[in-house]
Amino acid sequence: MKQSFFLLLLFLPFLHGAALTVDSGTLESALPVDELGKATTLSLSGTMDARDFKYLSDNMPATLSALDLSQVEVTEYSDREALFGNQAFYGAGELPSGCFAGSPIREIALPKNLVSIGDGAFAGCLNLEALTIPSSVKQIGNFAFSGASALTNLNGGNAVEAIGDYAFSHCSLLSILPSFASLKAIGDYAFLNCVSMSDFDFPQSLEAIGEGAFKDTRLAALDLGNCTNLGELGAWAFAGNEALGAEELPSAASRVGEGIFYGCTSLRQASWAASADVGDFAFAGCVSIENAELPEGTVNVGNYAYSGAALISEFAIPSSVESIGERAFKDWRALSLLTSKAEVPPVLGDDVWEGVSKAGVYLSVPESSERAYRAAPQWRDFFNASMVDQIAENELRVVSGNEHVTLYSNEKIKYAELYDLAGILLASQRPECGEASFGLSQYGGKIFVARCVFDNGKTEIVKFRK
Repeated sequence: MKQSFFLLLLFLPFLHGAALTVDSGTLESALPVDELGKATTLSLSGTMDARDFKYLSDNMPATLSALDLSQVEVTEYSDREALFGNQAFYGAGELPSGCFAGSPIREIALPKNLVSIGDGAFAGCLNLEALTIPSSVKQIGNFAFSGASALTNLNGGNAVEAIGDYAFSHCSLLSILPSFASLKAIGDYAFLNCVSMSDFDFPQSLEAIGEGAFKDTRLAALDLGNCTNLGELGAWAFAGNEALGAEELPSAASRVGEGIFYGCTSLRQASWAASADVGDFAFAGCVSIENAELPEGTVNVGNYAYSGAALISEFAIPSSVESIGERAFKDWRALSLLTSKAEVPPVLGDDVWEGVSKAGVYLSVPESSERAYRAAPQWRDFFNASMVDQIAENELRVVSGNEHVTLYSNEKIKYAELYDLAGILLASQRPECGEASFGLSQYGGKIFVARCVFDNGKTEIVKFRK
């Protein structure tokens, strides 16, 4: 009788809210459904296990807006029958998968000994606005907060080492995040479509970023330069970040997936990791890029890797590059200077420079490899066809500076002319020797064309850069 009277007194405050101390597995008996249904706020302490979370999950009242579990210790539980999904064992400190999915709560304080937040634990919690992750939590499960569209502020999380796949996907208002100082792995599409996210602190401990992890967010800048342990960046990891203006990849990255910056339309500079190949579509659609740098060590450039970078005027291909994929430099309409340091002309995919006017591009290659480039498919298109037949006989060489250009040949130059790229004759001379020189300082532009007629009747035309 005394016990019944005590419980009656305890339940009276449930018209608005209540505090209750429980032991693992006893919440259902201590807090019947009809009493739970009256609660607008609930504070629990003591111990709880998966059975208690299952009871809350199945009977969560629509009126419950705040849940305080900060004084709860989650204990181990196992049974032959699964409670959540097909899971039958629940470790100490584990918040069960899906336990609060779709619940109406706006505020929740998590248990003090929490180690992991289960898959989908808060998925679809449309009213959840803020959350503090306890310092004991090391893992956030797949889809843990997916679709929590009102979630704005996330705090704590200093011990979190892994964020699961889609963990915060479609949290469209999420804008304030902790530093995650111990973070090692970010799962696939973990922050997909977090359109209010403009900043993320990438810790030095980070080792892997999954596929599409930050796709369609609003990161303004990306600095991974201090992430010395980061070896893997998944495909499409930062694709669709239309606000991203600058990026720096870690030098240690050895695996960088395709399309990592695809469609980042505000990106102005494209740098790359020294030890990784450039994947397919890596910078495709990055229409604002003005400067792109490839480090020595890059071996392969993928299909459509820099397609659409119409503002790039100068580009250097390092000596380590062996192949360049299909349409990798498509629509580089501003290109005027292309330098290849590779002794052997890199193998090219189909139409690497589709949409590029090769007549307006000066190609600089190693002197010892010039003949090979002149004979190689697509590379030879940068050279005037008339030069291909005569280079072996006349061996015309160009030495150009800001003030003047000098043309040298083994044959006597009978007549020499200097043109701009529009075909306008700027100067001419009759040197009657193997050398001709023109001043350049008085002319605008960077690219010029020289035409030489030799004493043997041959003619040679070359493009060169001031």
